[in-house]
Amino acid sequence: MVTRWKKRLSLLALVLGVDLLLVGLAGAVFAGAVLLPGGYSPQDAFQADYQNTALFRREIEDQLESALRLARSADKSSWYSMEEEGSNLLCQLMIRSASGAWQTVYSNTETALAVGPPVGYNFALTYDGGRVSIHKDGEALDIYGDGVYTPDSLWDVPGYSNRPAEEGDGDIRVYLAAIAQPVRVRGCYSSLYELQQGLTIARWFYLGECAVLGLALLLLLLAFLWRDARREARLALARRTGPVWFECKVLAVAAPPLLAPLFCLGLGFFARAFFSYAAALAVAATFCLAYPWLLYLAGCDLRHNEKPWRHSLCCALAGRVGRALRKLRAALSAAELALPLQRRFLRRGLAAAVCILLLSIAAWFLLYLLFYNVLFYYFNFWRQCFFSLLLATALVLLLLAPMVWLLRRGWDLLRQLGPFTARLSAVRSGDLAAPLELPADSDLRQAAEDLNGIHQGMRAALEERMKSERMKVELIANVSHDLKTPLTSVISYAELLREEEDLPEHVQDYIRILNDKAQRLSVMVQDVFEVSKAASGELSLHTERLDLGKLLRQTLADMDEAVSQSSLTFRTELPEAPVWITADGDRLYRVFQNLVQNVLEYSLEGSRVYVTLDAGKDAATVRLKNISRTELPPGVDFTARFVRGDQSRTDGGSGLGLAIASSFTAACGGALRVSTDADLFTVEVEFPLSR
Repeated sequence: MVTRWKKRLSLLALVLGVDLLLVGLAGAVFAGAVLLPGGYSPQDAFQADYQNTALFRREIEDQLESALRLARSADKSSWYSMEEEGSNLLCQLMIRSASGAWQTVYSNTETALAVGPPVGYNFALTYDGGRVSIHKDGEALDIYGDGVYTPDSLWDVPGYSNRPAEEGDGDIRVYLAAIAQPVRVRGCYSSLYELQQGLTIARWFYLGECAVLGLALLLLLLAFLWRDARREARLALARRTGPVWFECKVLAVAAPPLLAPLFCLGLGFFARAFFSYAAALAVAATFCLAYPWLLYLAGCDLRHNEKPWRHSLCCALAGRVGRALRKLRAALSAAELALPLQRRFLRRGLAAAVCILLLSIAAWFLLYLLFYNVLFYYFNFWRQCFFSLLLATALVLLLLAPMVWLLRRGWDLLRQLGPFTARLSAVRSGDLAAPLELPADSDLRQAAEDLNGIHQGMRAALEERMKSERMKVELIANVSHDLKTPLTSVISYAELLREEEDLPEHVQDYIRILNDKAQRLSVMVQDVFEVSKAASGELSLHTERLDLGKLLRQTLADMDEAVSQSSLTFRTELPEAPVWITADGDRLYRVFQNLVQNVLEYSLEGSRVYVTLDAGKDAATVRLKNISRTELPPGVDFTARFVRGDQSRTDGGSGLGLAIASSFTAACGGALRVSTDADLFTVEVEFPLSR
């Protein structure tokens, strides 16, 4: 499991690992560019004795060369270079005079170095007769080796066979003694002390470089192992940066490179003003290490946030301005649509006329200026003005003539459009009385004739439909009446036959089947008659204000015997408070009776049936939910006539129960909806509440 702390640690390991790696690489570059050329190699930096380093050898060689130059020139102005060494490096320079006696020309110690170095000084160099001898810790060092100087030689001093001493160096003796542990000399510069301090600093630098690179590799290894946690950390960062305006992100990424010159100038001024070059360098290094992670945040945002530029201040302002403009346009359109069609076109025509007038005035003014400048060389001032006005007015009138003709035609069309739209509204509302008559030269003449044709076709279709409905109702009524009389006789004789005694058992079965089928046929004839009357709108209704909950309880109570005999369990949720609606109580009772009967016939044995009544703000809804015994076919309208849920059954219902319920509900002003979800069958009956 990836915890919050693991996500944070994975990201922290990556950040510190990369930063430490960059610091280590920068240190390596610094070592290669500064330390190694300066002689501070790792081999010398980790020497226990600074006198075994190449830097010490170069320093001693330089001191010897300086002493020899002093002896050769006898110029005392350069003695300060050795005097500043203080007690860390002792030097005595002796020159043989013409009499053969040795004279000391320079010494920074009272000890005779020719006898040996003082206590604490373990390095002694003697230059005598053009050759150099060195004793370190009381032991003589091999300086010349095979006597030939090569670039690999440790000491670069006179005395090699290929680098002999200069003429006259036989009269010079130089004694140098270096202290074992240089100390800081107050008031002067000591190259040996600075050399030792530089080696110490280089040693710690190399140690820190190794530690930084090792720690960087360790952190990067941890970041690699925790890459799954880091992936979730990136998602968390993207969620945090998502709400930030896109302009702020662009500014944060683009501003540092653009302002880098000013930043460098500011750091330079800070360093010069406060003499804190280290602080300025630290600020610059911190910026260089932090800026890549700013780019990393930007990359996470672009990778994990879908189209982050959409969440921007410009887009938000543009969206608000666009919404305001759309609202203004919608308000203007609504206000305009509230006007009659003629007034709408009239306003548009007036707006177009005003625009044409303004454009004509502007064109007239421009033409006047044009003709005024053209005629400047041909007429005097008054004639120039007169002809300019005349020509500009003539051209403008010439351009306005077709515009005026088009506006006149538009006005005629607008006057004819009013009666046309009024007739359309009348046809839509069912007024099929009189046709529309327009002049023969009208632009809407053909449209008016088409509308009249539609009017005549609708009128003929309406008359034909009314005739068909009337014939259908009469046919159903006649057939129902004709069927009722023989059915009544059949039912009566079947009842008489059932009362006969001593009939064979198979004859009694025939009589029972005959009676059941006759009863079923009688019910079907009555259902067909009622459905037809409801569909044709001739169903008689006696609407009244009634309590829907009370009606449901009464229906369930009347059918309690059938419910008890079934294996179904009814769960009812009916409010105690009255739910008032306006409907025909008898018809609505028949609706719920049919729905309950449908549930009893087609529900799965042993299942539950839910009957609920919900009273909303404006309507009351009755819901009946049950599980079907058989699989319900998809895409079937169960409220159509003669449609049954179980197509394999040939006995029982007629397939008109839901059709009668739907027709009676619509006739009473309600709505019946049927929905299926797999084997769940749901019927909703909705009525508006009575206030």
